[in-house]
Amino acid sequence: MIEREKPSSSSDALSGDISGHQQHLFLFRLRLPPVTHFRAKLVRRSVTLRRRYFTSSAPPTSTDPGIIVTSGHVHSGMLRTSTDPGLRLPEVVVAVGGGEEIGGGCAVVVGVAVAAGEDEWGGGGGAVEVVQIDKSFLLVVVVVLVFQFQWLSYSLATPMLSRLVSCNKSLEKVRDLVITTNVPSIATFPQKSLHNGNWVKLICGASFEDVVDIRNLSLVYTLAGVDCIDCAADVAVVNAVNEGIIAARAILPIRRPWVMISVNDDEDLHFRKAEFDPDDCPMDCSRPCENTCPANAIYKEGVITERCYGCGRCFPVCPFDKIKAISYVRDAAATSKLLERDDVDALEIHTNGRQTESFKELWNGLGNSVNQLKLVAVSLPYVGDSTVSMMNKLYAILERNLCCLNLWQLDGRPMSGDIGRGTTRESIAFAHRLVFADDRPPGFLQLAGGTNAHTVDGLRKLNLFQMPSVFESSRANALIGGIAYGGYARKIVKGVMESESRVGDIEAYPDHLFMALIQALTLVGGVKAYKLDTL
Repeated sequence: MIEREKPSSSSDALSGDISGHQQHLFLFRLRLPPVTHFRAKLVRRSVTLRRRYFTSSAPPTSTDPGIIVTSGHVHSGMLRTSTDPGLRLPEVVVAVGGGEEIGGGCAVVVGVAVAAGEDEWGGGGGAVEVVQIDKSFLLVVVVVLVFQFQWLSYSLATPMLSRLVSCNKSLEKVRDLVITTNVPSIATFPQKSLHNGNWVKLICGASFEDVVDIRNLSLVYTLAGVDCIDCAADVAVVNAVNEGIIAARAILPIRRPWVMISVNDDEDLHFRKAEFDPDDCPMDCSRPCENTCPANAIYKEGVITERCYGCGRCFPVCPFDKIKAISYVRDAAATSKLLERDDVDALEIHTNGRQTESFKELWNGLGNSVNQLKLVAVSLPYVGDSTVSMMNKLYAILERNLCCLNLWQLDGRPMSGDIGRGTTRESIAFAHRLVFADDRPPGFLQLAGGTNAHTVDGLRKLNLFQMPSVFESSRANALIGGIAYGGYARKIVKGVMESESRVGDIEAYPDHLFMALIQALTLVGGVKAYKLDTL
């Protein structure tokens, strides 16, 4: 390890910036293990560690036989790195006094003295006593250094190797869990999942931008066999999703899920952030907003912007009405650049279902960037009897430049799946109204908004789960293509994500990954019929 040289206690040593006639000496010590009790001090002008400054009139006078000079010049008490381009090691040139040279091999400084006089630096003239080292001794020093480096490397590597072996053994448990639940054989291509009615999408959140959580969520749910991961249309977020997928497939080469980015054509609940000034909060406030926030995005100093996904639960509970919503619309040009990436597979457009002008403007603004997509989804709420009519208008705009599959995301009760059992009723009711509407436009149907562990049971009761379509044109497709899980999917692994692995990669904590994966497999397996009796 490198230990910084302590400043001299001598009155000759000064601290501060280099100025005027001050000369300076840079030192650092390489501390080796106590086996050899060997010490080496290297003097280099380029090393900026603890400095010892001295003026030409008051230099340090003690000898220091531990300084090895590899190359340099000494002038007026200053040792500096040579700028001579012809100097090559092991040749060493050290200027002494008025320019005398000692060369060959290596030299050790044994003393420093500065005499009165002026030179080009404005300081006193000086001399440095040197003793040359025999080349055979230098070889011994090199051998000792190599031995000590190997000893140090072994000392550091042993515990790291032990931890790596332990980590690999724990990851074997993770691999075995995925295999025994039959995920690799059931996780078919995403488009086939849509046809079969067992499509599962993870919603990270259109406004959720905590890249650590997003990466870990993507890793866990990729291993759990989801077909798609939906995230914010942000470069860092997309990178985090793909990093999670790559990390999961390094553990087990499972099928890669599609990566979807979400955008909006106008103001939308999914595209907003909470904001307040903590200085405006009364001292006696009980801060119910902190307890209400499902994302742990609120603390005493305000809102953690990247964690807030706009659920809005903090707005009504603030006793002083201090929290406001900041809405935004994703930029079409920035979205187009993201869509041109080869690791983005799908696009979702959120619309309010009440007008089409902003939708048309966004879709046209994306231009040819949508040509390489595998899926385009439109997320919309139920707007009564005009819902099917609005869907047909939106599809008329889409089909002019639609080169892939399309999907309708039925947003029942937005961002509420983690609240309780009943939140899924609205999305199921929405689906029930549409599946038998013979005038609805082409496209798969997928539930979202309030979905949770009770959604599949609700669909089964209405004979909607993985049932074949009654329409002649889509006889091979299921009535409902699949289910998207957002708040609930994040909630069931929240405890693990906020443990010590919260600060880094979850696979570095295999036991935590194992526990999170059990929860994820239970949720995804309810749709994909995994062998959950092994959990």
